[in-house]
Amino acid sequence: MKAFKLKPYFLFILLGLLALVFILHNGRTSKVISERSRGVRKRSALGKDSDLPRLYKYRVLNVYNHDPFAFTQGLLHEKDDMLLESTGHYGRSTVRRVDLKTGKPIDVQNVPKEHFAEGLHLHDGALQLLTWRTPLGMRFDSDTLAHVGNFSTGLKDGWGLTGNGTHVVATDSGSTLFYLNPTTLFREGEVPVTFHGRPVRWLNELEFIEGEVWANVFMRDCIARIDPDNGNVLGWVLLQGLRQNLLQQGGQNRPGVDVLNGIAWDPARKRIFVTGKYWPELYEVELYDAGTIAAEDTPEIIRVCMVPEKWNI
Repeated sequence: MKAFKLKPYFLFILLGLLALVFILHNGRTSKVISERSRGVRKRSALGKDSDLPRLYKYRVLNVYNHDPFAFTQGLLHEKDDMLLESTGHYGRSTVRRVDLKTGKPIDVQNVPKEHFAEGLHLHDGALQLLTWRTPLGMRFDSDTLAHVGNFSTGLKDGWGLTGNGTHVVATDSGSTLFYLNPTTLFREGEVPVTFHGRPVRWLNELEFIEGEVWANVFMRDCIARIDPDNGNVLGWVLLQGLRQNLLQQGGQNRPGVDVLNGIAWDPARKRIFVTGKYWPELYEVELYDAGTIAAEDTPEIIRVCMVPEKWNI
C-alpha cells in the first residue's frame, strides 16, 4: 500500500488553527486574571490599587474628646464604641479602657512606676504591653485590666506592638518589624522596613489593617503603610493638618500638644481612629488616594515623613 503524505499547505493550515486556539485560550485566561486582580483592588476599603508607593490624604468624619493629659503610646479598638489605650512616662504610665464617645477612661490600671509603658496589643483575652528601653513586657487581663504576668521579647527596647492572630509584631526604635510568637513572645523572624531602599527608622505605634502594618513614625505626622512580608512601604498617609489645627486652636489647661501617635482600627465597621500624645481630640478619619508618589516628589516625602539618619534617641 502506498504511504500517505500530508500536503504542505494542509500542514500550514493545521499549524495556523493550533496557533489560533492557543491565542484565544491565553487571551481569555489573561482577561480572567486581569478581572480577578481588579476585583481584589475594588474590594479594598482603603484605596490600595497599585504596587507603586502611593500618597493618601484624609477627611475627618468625626471628632471625639481625648484625655489631654494622656501621653498616648498604644491604641486599639476593643468593641462597639470602646477603646483600649496605654499611656507613658515614669510614674504615670497606665493601661486604660476608654469610652470613645466621651473620651473618658472607664477603667485604669497603673503600671509600676519604674516602668515607662509603650505599645499595647490584645491577644487571646490578654493585653500585652511593652516597656521603653527594656525587653520587659507585661500582661493584663483584658476584662479587669489586672496585671497578671510578665514576659521578655529579647529586644533591646520596646516601642510599637500589634498582631494579626498568627504573629505579634513589635518595633524597638529602629527600622525593623520583629515577628514574635503570640503566646511566648519569643522572636521568630524580622523584616527591615524601607522606602526606596532607605531604612524607615523610629517606627512607633502600630496597627494591622487589612493585611498591612500601619506605623506612626516618631516625630513625624505621617503613617507608613507597610507590606508585612517584605517591609516595603506601600504608601504614606499625611496627617499634618490635624496637629497644626490643634496648635492653632491653642487653649488652656493643656500640657502641650505633642506628636501624632495612636492608630486604632474597627474591622467590623471599617473605621480608622487616630490621635496623638497630649491631644485633646481623637479623630475618625477616611482616607482618599492622592495618587502615586512621583520620583520628583520622593525627596519631599522623605523629608516630611522620615527621620534623618543623624538623629538619635
